[in-house]
Amino acid sequence: MSDACSCVDCSGSCPKAVEYPPLPEPWRIGAMDGLALIMLIIFLCISSAFVLILVIHWRSERKALNDPKRLSEVSDQTEKKEISYSRGSLMERAGASMEKWLESFFTSWGTCELIHITYYIV
Repeated sequence: MSDACSCVDCSGSCPKAVEYPPLPEPWRIGAMDGLALIMLIIFLCISSAFVLILVIHWRSERKALNDPKRLSEVSDQTEKKEISYSRGSLMERAGASMEKWLESFFTSWGTCELIHITYYIV
């Protein structure tokens, strides 16, 4: 038998593990974690802006429904068999409006890319 031992046989021959320094304390704003507070503020701002836009859009649609010009336009649209986004709940109208905006945005983006195709290929 040999007197040499490996790390598996005796723990004294194993190299010592490197001790890492402790992690730094997260920065704080008051009593809260700074990153969590900033993320909360950004979330609240974006959510408030979304709700505010929905309320403004809802009020303008509601005001427009009582307008006599609007009533004649709606009757003209039904004769032309066009899709009207003025029916449905607030969330349905917001979804339809967002879908129209996204469709027009990506259509214009795709058209721009096709015009400058060599730039995107390279």
